[in-house]
Amino acid sequence: MSNETERDTSLVLRRHGRLAPPVEGDVLVSADLGPQGTMVALWARPEDREALFGRTRGSGGASFPDPRTARPVEVRVAEYAPRMQRVVTLRELRIGFPSVQPLPDGRLLVVGARCRRRGGDPEHNAAVHDPDGTPVRTGVLGDGIEHVRTTTAGDVWVGYFDEGVFGNLGWDDPIGAPGLVRFDADLRQTWRYEPPEEAGFIADCYALNVTDTETWTCYYDAFPVVRICDGRAEAWPAGVPAQALAVHGDRVALVGGYDTDHNRVVFLERSAGKAATTGTGRVRLPDGSPAPAQTRFTGHGAELHALCGTDWYRADLETR
Repeated sequence: MSNETERDTSLVLRRHGRLAPPVEGDVLVSADLGPQGTMVALWARPEDREALFGRTRGSGGASFPDPRTARPVEVRVAEYAPRMQRVVTLRELRIGFPSVQPLPDGRLLVVGARCRRRGGDPEHNAAVHDPDGTPVRTGVLGDGIEHVRTTTAGDVWVGYFDEGVFGNLGWDDPIGAPGLVRFDADLRQTWRYEPPEEAGFIADCYALNVTDTETWTCYYDAFPVVRICDGRAEAWPAGVPAQALAVHGDRVALVGGYDTDHNRVVFLERSAGKAATTGTGRVRLPDGSPAPAQTRFTGHGAELHALCGTDWYRADLETR
């Protein structure tokens, strides 16, 4: 994956904002990029955050995630652009390991990463809330959810990690078997990923970039770069493990990797079904230091967003 034009380079982030808690004493539960480049964060009191990530220890010492909380939990959803725009309180939430995304008309979607199935009756791990926080609909999006991204039209794209693809927690025929599934705003399946022959199937959806016009992904184990538009997928062999990707025209930035490669960036140029590496380097903070290991990267079109604790950074491949 290298050629004589490859060079050592870096991607320098610029500070975009900070996620301030909506209520003093709140701690961050999760934060995800929304369809218009906003950041949508879930906050709770420390004791409630602990309840949202409950685990049960089995007789053999193994620890299993609790898809449902042991008690109702109150959380707050705050949306930032980059300053806080609105806060919605959700009361009596029972979904464990939650993330949140915006839906049209001010509604909110809360999704739990884990979902248990007992016989033919799976738990509901997704809930749609009205703008005032009232739950109006629940549904099943499956177990082993790694990514949830929505569009301004209300499409819900869900990428799954290996347990959601191959089955666990009672799932013999998992919803996430394709690795990438699209739902509508009423939580009904509308599309399932079918890989191009050269790409191979998804065993673990590492990176997902969703805009209103196209979706990009990079996944284990072949790590192709895949573009999905109007339901059709095309792929470019890349072979670069990445937790996020940003795309502008024929240029692709693959960010992240294993261990010490957590802040690596690999630049590719797509042409004639191939992707050639044009540069490698590190993602750096504005002061030039490498982005620390706890940084979470997300791509949105040509933009790369980075969240380190509550500090929000971004870079734009279009202007680089």
